[in-house]
Amino acid sequence: MEASELQRLARNHCQVRRFSAGSRVRSSLTGMLLPTGVSSIAQESVAGRFGLAGVLDEDRLEGYWTGSAESLLDQIPPANDETGGVLVRFLDDPELVSGAVGSDAVIALDLMDSDDIRERGAGRDTLQRIIANA
Repeated sequence: MEASELQRLARNHCQVRRFSAGSRVRSSLTGMLLPTGVSSIAQESVAGRFGLAGVLDEDRLEGYWTGSAESLLDQIPPANDETGGVLVRFLDDPELVSGAVGSDAVIALDLMDSDDIRERGAGRDTLQRIIANA
């Protein structure tokens, strides 16, 4: 199987929404979300496994929230914005979070959705290595 095929098969694993949020709201969200994608590669050890520099872009945040969008918006008021730097992946089932979220395979899948070509490529290459070694 190719990484792009696995990405296609997994595309509906969560609901994705993009928001704009000021630094105070982003800071609160950082503690509430399970990091993935660009937020995961802010850690140098994870970035190294993906062949990326561990640079945190303070305007970007990506993570998983267990529950509905409304349950998050009740706590934090980010503004819906298709170009915003906060990307939240909503999962209704907490079982999906345990074990899978935070794994290199899920981070790779999420990076493949990035607007940044280097991040997409790093996600694709890492996922292809994982598939080849399975």
